Amino acid sequence: MKRLFNLFAGPLLVGLLLTTPAFAEAASRPLPALIKIPAAPAFVGKSFRVAAFEVVENGKVTKDLLQRIPDCEKDNTITFLANGTVADDNGLAHCPDGEPANGVKASWSFDGKQLKITDKASGETSTWEVIEQNADLLKVRVISLWGAVDVNAQMTLLAN
Repeated sequence: MKRLFNLFAGPLLVGLLLTTPAFAEAASRPLPALIKIPAAPAFVGKSFRVAAFEVVENGKVTKDLLQRIPDCEKDNTITFLANGTVADDNGLAHCPDGEPANGVKASWSFDGKQLKITDKASGETSTWEVIEQNADLLKVRVISLWGAVDVNAQMTLLAN
């Protein structure tokens, strides 16, 4: 019986002695950095309304497009939801021509620089270059707007 114990215990003890320094060395090394999941953009989950919509040439405002937006659309909001969809709300002032109903009508994607909004019905995409974003403000350069390219406009949206 003693001999049987020595046959099994001997190699086990030798293996333990040989691997203990390796375990100690591995334990003293720092753990690898965790994968960092990027934070959601600041505009996600916020409802915004257009505060300024301007044509900008050579750094100067040449035309205020907000004046061309009907008053009944100025209280409309857009919300970028965390699931990649865009919800809009027509606000309290409704246009007499019958604005489309509130709801989710588009999807969005953001690569850290460009924000693309794709209309679900038409498939057209509006591309915005994000200039500034925080919890209260989204400022963009409009690259294309529902199929129109070279729009050369800047839009400032404020959180509601």
